[in-house]
Amino acid sequence: MAEVFLDPSAVGRAARDLSAVGAAVSAAARSGVPADASPWGDDEAGAAFSRVYGPLSSALLAAWSSVGVALSRLGGDVWVAASSTSDADDHAAHRLGRPT
Repeated sequence: MAEVFLDPSAVGRAARDLSAVGAAVSAAARSGVPADASPWGDDEAGAAFSRVYGPLSSALLAAWSSVGVALSRLGGDVWVAASSTSDADDHAAHRLGRPT
């Protein structure tokens, strides 16, 4: 069976990065688009776009906020999983009389 190497510092960086990305996505979604903004323009095409897609914007922003929360939680979960794996490996090595 092949050995698995777990680099705690790399996992820690990845976990922090995931959490940071999640926080940034959530913050961007919370900032939203002001109700009076027309980023698609005020011409006829922009008005048509606004009528069709404008009502969906709040649902889309809520979905992105949920994605951000999930990414933040995933960062924490990655750290817990890696720590648990490392702890279990150390415990098994100790029981087998091997140095950790």
